[in-house]
Amino acid sequence: ITQLFPLLEMKIREFASLVNIVPFKESEKDFMKYKDPSSIIREILTDVYEHEKSFESVPDFLFIYNMMYNSNSLNIRNECIHGRDYIYSDKENAFKITLLSISMVMKRTEIVKENFSVGAED
Repeated sequence: ITQLFPLLEMKIREFASLVNIVPFKESEKDFMKYKDPSSIIREILTDVYEHEKSFESVPDFLFIYNMMYNSNSLNIRNECIHGRDYIYSDKENAFKITLLSISMVMKRTEIVKENFSVGAED
């Protein structure tokens, strides 16, 4: 499972770049370091909520945030990385949810890229 987390993080950063969210920290001191994927997702969710007053258009990112990174939910990434509950109790579901999360980000990225290419043709 833990080997999939860097892939998920890379896909989240790729998506962020497409929607004009800088995947690097913005402080002068840390500008060459990546932002946490959870910070990027929170930024995506905040931007969407500010514009739409709803999360209806981003259920995939809400799911990913809650399942993978939210300490008030499953928090699969941190639980696995730090060797807590998912090591022995629920590996199979953690694995499936991680794969699903990667798939969701990839699909969303594909949709955005398609929309950009359609907009460029017009």
